[in-house]
Amino acid sequence: MTAKTIIRGRACAVIRQADRLLLNRFGGDSFWALPGGAVELGEFSTDALVREMREELGVTVELGRLVWMVENLFEYRGTDFTEYGFYYEVAWPLPARPLLEGEFVGQEPDQFFRWVRNEDIAVLDFRPTVLRLPLLAHVSGAKSAAPLHFLHKDN
Repeated sequence: MTAKTIIRGRACAVIRQADRLLLNRFGGDSFWALPGGAVELGEFSTDALVREMREELGVTVELGRLVWMVENLFEYRGTDFTEYGFYYEVAWPLPARPLLEGEFVGQEPDQFFRWVRNEDIAVLDFRPTVLRLPLLAHVSGAKSAAPLHFLHKDN
């Protein structure tokens, strides 16, 4: 355990277009995650996700259903995190922009995005790792009737 611990809410988007899923990473990181961001004090996770997509990508998205809730304990850049994540299906705004090949820069500095083919998710360094199999099942068409709840701790 490090000397500093942050407790936060995080809202994330599962955004698909055709056979691709939108992922993001920060400069210096080797891993990819679903796009989203911190839930601010006095803010609902749904409002946070709409705000984050506007800030990070310059788009206004339409939220769908809550797919997963993840309680995630991990260390990142010397800080311990206790994170409560809310993962929503999100519709990309229409008319859909053409999918960019490779990485592209978001609206915030040092943040990168990439449209990834569904089958490539299995070989990427993806976090939180507890969502890799549920994400692969989700993009393959498997859907649960209710949101799934995961508890995860990185070793």
